[in-house]
Amino acid sequence: MFHFGTLSLTDEPARDATRRLAAYARERGKWITFDPNLRLPLWEDLERARAEILWGLSAADVVKLSDDEADFLWGCAPEEAARKLLDEYAVKLAFVTLGAKGCVYANRLGMGRAVSAAQVQVVDTTGAGDSFAGGLLAGLLTGQTPLQAAWTASACGALTTEAVGAHPSFTWADVRERLRQAGH
Repeated sequence: MFHFGTLSLTDEPARDATRRLAAYARERGKWITFDPNLRLPLWEDLERARAEILWGLSAADVVKLSDDEADFLWGCAPEEAARKLLDEYAVKLAFVTLGAKGCVYANRLGMGRAVSAAQVQVVDTTGAGDSFAGGLLAGLLTGQTPLQAAWTASACGALTTEAVGAHPSFTWADVRERLRQAGH
């Protein structure tokens, strides 16, 4: 698996290296996963940001997109964004996050919505999307279905919001407990 985001697409030489690594992974039949993780202040030109995100979408098998990123790209609802990812970019598995409301997930077999893992007392949302992405990939790599992986991802994202900063400590036992509390 090769995972990337737009932080490595903002400037050279990282942009070229990212493109070459994606091609290398594709040639070897590896999954390519993409989380745009758009940070507008890092881009001097928003059209360039849009173009790089669209390139990333076209290179990826699995995409985690936020509802804000879907709005930035297309000004559409999360469900429509998931359809666009499947139909226009040949993404095999799409996840569009909805913050505290969970996510929309879709593949060629259908579309669903995964509700957040449990009620959470939000302290700081820094890193929640990254934790969601990490939980999502861990779930998929351990054989979870898209719905199960979305639940795992939501639990990871929720746990991250309960402390200040992007790197609180939580374990897989914490994730399992959060899923148990939510009835998953």
